[in-house]
Amino acid sequence: MEKSIAHLLRLTPFSDTSVIVTWCTDNHGLIKTIAKGSRRPKSPFRGMLDHFFTCEIEWKRSLRSEIHTLTEAALHTPRLGIRKDYTTMLAAGYFCECAHLAVEPDTPIPGIHHLLTRALDFLDQNTVTPKAVTHFESELAKELGIIPTDEPTPHRIITRALADALPKIPKQRASLASRIDLPPLR
Repeated sequence: MEKSIAHLLRLTPFSDTSVIVTWCTDNHGLIKTIAKGSRRPKSPFRGMLDHFFTCEIEWKRSLRSEIHTLTEAALHTPRLGIRKDYTTMLAAGYFCECAHLAVEPDTPIPGIHHLLTRALDFLDQNTVTPKAVTHFESELAKELGIIPTDEPTPHRIITRALADALPKIPKQRASLASRIDLPPLR
């Protein structure tokens, strides 16, 4: 069994009673687990698995697949404040999707995990601003090593570098840009 503090990035229905959960952990990177029976009324996972939640999770590693078995989840930080404003939810979704696209499975990413923790904690207490989004993008680009960390970089360079580094631009970015005054990504 393995344990970690993890941010829930995605929930994908698997069957009538189970979901596949994608997590961002600091010491294991991106992992996928199946939460068997989590959609049943008396499931021990009931109320533990939702977007933007951080949980302490325990899982059994699969030897045949990249989808492991979730055995335990304890809610660590629910971040219910994010749900008070749709634009803030868009930003949180954008941050989570960027982390999902930037990280490979089973690759330790403590810097990106910590960045996502700070970003989600900020959004839990504050409404999103253009400065918060551009700061996240700048810090993500630094963590990915695609811009220098020791000198200021114009945001247009950062956005171009991110657009080139990520396999695709998360769709939440366009929706977010239409609601707050964000510079275009690319």
